[in-house]
Amino acid sequence: MPIIARAKNILFTPRTEWPVIAEETTRPSALLLSYVLPLALLQFAASVVSNTLEGHPLFGAAMGASGVLFAFALVLLCAAVFSLLSTSFGGEKNFPKAAQLAAYALTPVYIGIALQPLPVLGEFFAFAGGLYAGYLMALGLPVLLKSAPERAGVFALVGIVVLLVALAVLSSIVAGVFTMVFA
Repeated sequence: MPIIARAKNILFTPRTEWPVIAEETTRPSALLLSYVLPLALLQFAASVVSNTLEGHPLFGAAMGASGVLFAFALVLLCAAVFSLLSTSFGGEKNFPKAAQLAAYALTPVYIGIALQPLPVLGEFFAFAGGLYAGYLMALGLPVLLKSAPERAGVFALVGIVVLLVALAVLSSIVAGVFTMVFA
């Protein structure tokens, strides 16, 4: 399915799109290259344009490139977390399906971050995108990872908390390395 149609469907008709996605057998690597990369490149372009306008083009390029790598890492980390937690919520452990869940549920996050440079509304779109991604995950968990539907909301919340803790640890490690290298 073309990327624009998939993004539109997952954003506006997720209840009917998750079953379509469940029938697909896309490898995580193909998913990263065909879906996540184009959306992450929107973030890259927004970062470059925004920082160039502020007089920092190299910083914008560096931030944009790190954003692309972060998008890949986020999908893979999210897939690992949800795949590992799935059996605790009546689901099945399935990394490729968890990667589909992560890549597609994070669509509003990619778009929200790409819109972040907009004055005033940018931060709102990024925050709202994160909230909507959590909702999309809760809808997709029973379909893709076969979790108990009545536990999907709790599963999504627990998974997101675990993911945020892992991201905080990873971010502090990366920040420490950057501080040692560039200080």
